[in-house]
Amino acid sequence: MRKLLLYRHTEARQITKCTMVSRKKRGKGMNISKFSETAHTEKPDTETTRLLERVMQDDKLNRQEKNKLADILYGTFSPHSPVYRLHGWAWYMQSYLPRFLVSFNYGKEFNPYYAHDKTALRKVLHSVAEIVKA
Repeated sequence: MRKLLLYRHTEARQITKCTMVSRKKRGKGMNISKFSETAHTEKPDTETTRLLERVMQDDKLNRQEKNKLADILYGTFSPHSPVYRLHGWAWYMQSYLPRFLVSFNYGKEFNPYYAHDKTALRKVLHSVAEIVKA
């Protein structure tokens, strides 16, 4: 299993190792499930869901698609979590995207975010002080 380090911000610009947390390795199957009894019998087939499934299959994405994925997960009208929900179905993206720890100008703690790269996160999030790959 892959191990990730969680970090704790102790002083300005100094990061120390805090704890070790194990994370599931990428499985062969996709992490898509129903979370509601009233969900449609088939998964919704939209441009967004096709993009999420391309990420799960490790397809190569261009810059516009990477930015759109970050906007889907962390944009203005998004749930700010690595889980995308639509019509009773949920796509769990945390095991398919790299994890970044983000510090904002107005706080000293680091918050976890999942995105393809730092550039996509910077396009979506505002007042970012520092981004560290975990």
